[in-house]
Amino acid sequence: MCYKDYIQTALANWPVFSIEKGETAVVPCVPKGDETAYFWSKGEDFATSQSVASRVLGIPSSDSEKYLVNEDGSLVIYNVTLAEGGRYHCRIVSENANCRGAVSIEVTVNDFTFGIEQCEPSESCTLQVEASKETKLTCTAKGGPSSLSLKWFNGSKEINSVSSEPPLNEESSTISETITVPNEFGLPLTCEAVASEDGQVCARLAHVRLDKTDTAKEQTDTGKLRAYQSIRSSISILPRPIQ
Repeated sequence: MCYKDYIQTALANWPVFSIEKGETAVVPCVPKGDETAYFWSKGEDFATSQSVASRVLGIPSSDSEKYLVNEDGSLVIYNVTLAEGGRYHCRIVSENANCRGAVSIEVTVNDFTFGIEQCEPSESCTLQVEASKETKLTCTAKGGPSSLSLKWFNGSKEINSVSSEPPLNEESSTISETITVPNEFGLPLTCEAVASEDGQVCARLAHVRLDKTDTAKEQTDTGKLRAYQSIRSSISILPRPIQ
């Protein structure tokens, strides 16, 4: 129900829609009621947002072929790019009401190949490794935008890596980042692929966790057993106190 001068103020009430790059998005107008006009704008704050499309008395209007307002007030965004990500405000106006609400759009980028080579064919995985050795891991992205970059993290700490870029004449760009790490069995290691376009940023993540091989586990268990047996033997040969 749309009440007079109703404003959707609670941030927690703002719906978030995830749209894949290249798709057509249909974003609903949050306020509902008896309306004669819809006005859509884009920006963090309603006061400074920029108009993108409207529909007044059933007639749609837009400054760009990118946007269209349907009869029910929903906003259509054609061929979504990273630039269309952000916050949108829908305002509906009638003789007895003036309401507005907001939604957020997150644009995902899945149109390039991305993952950790040692995990193929999956993007993420758990690797069995020997505790006494180091492991080399390579994260690769192919066919992504020119702004695409890769970074490795251990938790929230960035790991220094070695970059590899394709020859200049290669049509489908491939980039990779390689790290060599000690086999520590804690937080999973994360490769982050980040693309930016017109100030909008989108990221994809791949994870790898290092786990001990069965052989390493058996050696560890055997070592613990021997240490325990040694302690038991030492205790058993201690002289008894004289009564």
